[in-house]
Amino acid sequence: DEKLMMDSLPIERYNRMSEILEAKHKELIMQHATLAKSKNEFHEYITYACSFLFDISGYYSKASFFSKQKLIGSIFPKNLTFDGKSYRTERINEVFALLFNVDRAYKQKQPNKNVELSSWAPPSGLEPETL
Repeated sequence: DEKLMMDSLPIERYNRMSEILEAKHKELIMQHATLAKSKNEFHEYITYACSFLFDISGYYSKASFFSKQKLIGSIFPKNLTFDGKSYRTERINEVFALLFNVDRAYKQKQPNKNVELSSWAPPSGLEPETL
């Protein structure tokens, strides 16, 4: 604007740059609206999924037979078999495996206090210390 007012920028170039910037501005506004809409949609899905996973046993107990089959099939995609004594499956859905093992993954292993360390270890450093 200042260059235009000081006559150091031709009006044609100013108009061309203004059109380009205005088109870019409109494009960015449309992208923002699209992202804001998808953010809201994903938020709804995530909220539902979290409430579902938090009370999966309650959902299962209230579900129809068909819904129970679908739920078990989604947890155990390679089928769940019962041999008369125990249940077996080839694999579990990775998402459920992570969720079911989350407590185990975050528990810190306690060091074994019965392990005796050798007192004959060389001093720390890249090479053993020379006498």
